[in-house]
Amino acid sequence: MLLFRKADVVDFYGEFIRFIVFTGFFWWLLTNGPQMAHDIIGSMKTLGNTASEPPEPHRLALSMLALKYLIPLSNNHQSPVRL
Repeated sequence: MLLFRKADVVDFYGEFIRFIVFTGFFWWLLTNGPQMAHDIIGSMKTLGNTASEPPEPHRLALSMLALKYLIPLSNNHQSPVRL
């Protein structure tokens, strides 16, 4: 391609550097891709395990206390529409 454009040395080195960077990036991706995928899957497992843990005891007690007082309040609510 460079021969058809009558390119000089600067164009040659520019294309050479572009080729080396492109090839190097995808070579790095091929060599490190499995480890990156393993790390991503491991972090998703950790995230899922953390999200599925039972709540802490003080938060559970606080939510039970709130439900104890909120449910009777909602049952005593007078609706303006009489059925």
